[in-house]
Amino acid sequence: MKRKGLGAAGLVVMAAFGCGASDSWADKQPQPPAGMYDELHSLVRARGPGDFSVHSRSNETAAPFWRGPEFQPSDDQPAVVFGAIADVQYCDCAPWKRRHYRESAAKLRAAMHDFAESGADFVVQLGDLIERGIESFAPVVFPYAANDRMPLFHVLGNHDWAVKPEAKDEVLLTLGLQRHGYYSFLRRGWRFVVLDGTEVSIYATEKDTPERAAAEALLELLRSDGAPNAQTRNGAVSAQQLQWLHEELQTAEVQGERAIVFGHFPVYPPEGGHNLWNDFDVRGVLERFGGVVAAYVSGHDHRGAYAMHGGIHYLTLHGVIDGGSSSCSALFLVHDDRIEVLGAGRQPSYELNTLRSE
Repeated sequence: MKRKGLGAAGLVVMAAFGCGASDSWADKQPQPPAGMYDELHSLVRARGPGDFSVHSRSNETAAPFWRGPEFQPSDDQPAVVFGAIADVQYCDCAPWKRRHYRESAAKLRAAMHDFAESGADFVVQLGDLIERGIESFAPVVFPYAANDRMPLFHVLGNHDWAVKPEAKDEVLLTLGLQRHGYYSFLRRGWRFVVLDGTEVSIYATEKDTPERAAAEALLELLRSDGAPNAQTRNGAVSAQQLQWLHEELQTAEVQGERAIVFGHFPVYPPEGGHNLWNDFDVRGVLERFGGVVAAYVSGHDHRGAYAMHGGIHYLTLHGVIDGGSSSCSALFLVHDDRIEVLGAGRQPSYELNTLRSE
């Protein structure tokens, strides 16, 4: 079944959620130090146009990525360098299957150290920072909250709302977010846009409220359509947030900027069970500005994935929480014509062509 957008009924449901104006962040411009490319691991190269997707558990099973000898990044200086990590899911909990919750804080600490050694300008945490419990945030938020040299930007995930009802008001404040979970910031001609796919959801809203009723109505609409992403673990962005995204990308277009968009939930490939409820609608906005948006980067599906559609790279990072003591993270080297994604641990690497189509 090939789904279309949510249509008028879905947009009416999402319009029940009010959102404020966007937040912007000061533009700090430290230069990466020499030697930032040392000790790169587990490199698999993926290049060229295509319209395919892949889920992989390791670099050895990453086909159809093009294999080859390990490559070193080019000598030209990237405009922006940033780190990204997904699905840390820390809590002081006993292990379950491949998930070792207590080890996640150390994995994040090691990744942050590696990012700093590589000269990263900032780090994006792609959601599900905790498994559950408001107390779980402290070891994975507070050690990095005051790092102006390499700020940690947070994306909201479904597990981040797995707290007691009376603690829900603390989630945004704990993560340094104000009013809502979507915002943007600038670095050297690049606009980085953070979406909040938990805004319309079951878990981020209270029982017996109009917001919960709207989320339940949207979920039921998807279930009646047989949508594979009609799962309570997923969520949607509101009509207001969609409009805000359009305005952000329109501003980038007018100002001659390029953009990278982050969200916890994948929006492509279609028909994914982990996808944002209104993935089609978000993708429509992104691809309306295909000459501006270079990539959409997400988490949530711990297996990881890559696809290209409409001139945009859709990359889902592997989840930190899976794999026992092994970790995974990615360093992004953003050039004018490409993005080099340098994977560590279980995270594959890519070279993504970002040349604008004529």
